Amino acid sequence: MKRLFQLRFTGGGVKPDVVPARELAELIIAAEEAIASVALQRNPALNPDEIVVGLVQIEEKSLGLSFASPSPDVVGAAFQEVATSISNRSFGGLPTKSLRGLRVLAEFNTTHHCCTQFWNGDTDAREPLAEMDVGFEKYLPEEHFIRGETVIYGKVERVGGVDPKVRVRLSEHEVVSCRLNEELAIELGTHLYDEVGLRGQATWDAKDHSLAYFRVDEILPYEAVGAVTAAYALNDAAQGAYDAVKDVPGFVRRLREEDEK
Repeated sequence: MKRLFQLRFTGGGVKPDVVPARELAELIIAAEEAIASVALQRNPALNPDEIVVGLVQIEEKSLGLSFASPSPDVVGAAFQEVATSISNRSFGGLPTKSLRGLRVLAEFNTTHHCCTQFWNGDTDAREPLAEMDVGFEKYLPEEHFIRGETVIYGKVERVGGVDPKVRVRLSEHEVVSCRLNEELAIELGTHLYDEVGLRGQATWDAKDHSLAYFRVDEILPYEAVGAVTAAYALNDAAQGAYDAVKDVPGFVRRLREEDEK
């Protein structure tokens, strides 16, 4: 597969044989997160599993990580956008996940006193598209969060591990990994590939309101039903509270206006 782009970590004596495997894995994951999240944001119709940023080579250019993708146009455009944001020190258009990936790279620079260079796939290029130097964290915007209790519903795709987690698919394009205790993990293991309801403590990103963290406290009784059955259930729950509302669009509009005040 043709190389699409490369990250080079230069200075500080950084080489493949002096960087622990754990840190190397963190760099690879951070690079994928920084680029793939932008690709998904710009192409929301794509399945997240289709946006692959894969490592194809590790080189001794201080430390060079080369990446490729089966979706080169989509991923290549995302890489160019991230590189431009770094070069301009302007990150307002990048999603939170991309900024988290860049923060991991910046922290690596600070720890190892090195720089991260962003190169395109052209091996004849003489200059990088962008460079993150030591102390680059100061250019990255701070993250702000909203926390509270909520309920999520989704399909259980994976559960378990030494530090128990459950992977829940909330929608076609949104998946969340949730922490939970062993007792709840065992119980959820019996619901693999089922739709479930989970109550717990959530953390949302204040910038895009995406769910950044969720800890499961309780598994709720839940049964998937059709839209018609659900509508009747909602009607029964309302117990006639809205029977007097004649202008439904106007009623909803007023509710929204009150929430914005």
